[in-house]
Amino acid sequence: MDRKDFNVILCGKTSTGKTTIADILKNQGYKRNVSYTTRPIREGEENGKDYHFVSPEKFKELKDNDFFVETAAYDASFGHCEYGTAKKSFDTHGVFILNPEGLKTLSKDEALTKSDNTVVVFLDANEDVLRKRAIKRGDEIKEIDRRLKTDKEDFRTIYATLETYSHYLCFNTGSQMYNSPDKVLDEEISDIDSGLNYKRQKRNNLLDEVMDDKIDKIYITSKDRFIRFGYGWLENLCKKHGKK
Repeated sequence: MDRKDFNVILCGKTSTGKTTIADILKNQGYKRNVSYTTRPIREGEENGKDYHFVSPEKFKELKDNDFFVETAAYDASFGHCEYGTAKKSFDTHGVFILNPEGLKTLSKDEALTKSDNTVVVFLDANEDVLRKRAIKRGDEIKEIDRRLKTDKEDFRTIYATLETYSHYLCFNTGSQMYNSPDKVLDEEISDIDSGLNYKRQKRNNLLDEVMDDKIDKIYITSKDRFIRFGYGWLENLCKKHGKK
């Protein structure tokens, strides 16, 4: 499929690498959508390339004229700011960065969400990793704390939203796997077990593939989800079947 006919929607918490990945995809031939914002431009950013930087008055005018498919407002340490994605952006395919609310709003458009030409990529990472990245980027500690706190609430129901799309991927950008280009995953499985629910399809499929010799190695980026149904039991099962 030609890249110009494909929609890639990136959604992730602060400092998960959304902009970096969008730039990589752009260099590979994808068209990158440029969102609108009222926040101050950062050093190294370019108007029209990183964002369309507009005044609060201009943003309000566009919003009142139903220009955006989604908007988000934040009270940052430097003041109130807003972000928005233009509706006309989806007239042509490309790479988009949306927040959870925007992703939820867009999910109402079944022509887009059920299309084989659209894939959502959810990016996540451990909070300690996100904090270190934001500090390295030069963000103020107060602003970092605000974003991390806001993300906990904004992304609380993200998996339910993802399930409304026919095609989506989940990546932990803070994991060792993500930062090891020499390792290639055949499949990434997320949220396979969030409690003592033994009827979880993804988890049961994983266990079946271990016992049917369809898996050679499992990389676990967070043991917590496995501990809830017995990490030691899973480890012994893999050893018994000669898996790592």
